[in-house]
Amino acid sequence: MVLAPDATSGTNFLMSIKEASRPSPYCAGKLHAVHGGAMTSISEFLTTDHRHGDELFAAAAQAAEQGDWAVCHQQFNAFLRALKRHMKIEEEALFPAFEQATGITAGPTRVMRHEHQQMLALLEDVAAAIAAHDAARFRSLAQSFTALMGSHSAKEENVLYPMCDEALPGLSGEKLQEMMAQR
Repeated sequence: MVLAPDATSGTNFLMSIKEASRPSPYCAGKLHAVHGGAMTSISEFLTTDHRHGDELFAAAAQAAEQGDWAVCHQQFNAFLRALKRHMKIEEEALFPAFEQATGITAGPTRVMRHEHQQMLALLEDVAAAIAAHDAARFRSLAQSFTALMGSHSAKEENVLYPMCDEALPGLSGEKLQEMMAQR
């Protein structure tokens, strides 16, 4: 997720989230047939899942800006479920596999786990702003969240996922999904 340079304006803020979102041919919540049946890389699979989350959060933010708190609540809950599922895939399947393959346990996966906890804590405050129908507080918290999430996603997409693709050549996005389905 990306913040617009002028993040004080609700319209610019919403545009920045939407511009950061690309169409999602699949998400980690479902198995999808892409690339003519070819397996997707870890990077591709989880990056696309990031975009899916971006779209859900943007929908919640748009509803908040319009004062449609019921839709905001619904979209935010869909986003939170998707985010928690994404984090579960990383923390219970990907990160342990990476750590086992590389022997690196105090590096990027530790940082990502810590940032997951920071994001979830901030989202508790976002949920409270939604429950209170507080548009100004929601906007402020959403801007903080998108900054944190944008930084986090960039580290995963540009550093950790490529490292995982290299260290785990037999692990595809679909295989991650299968592993999680068995849990």
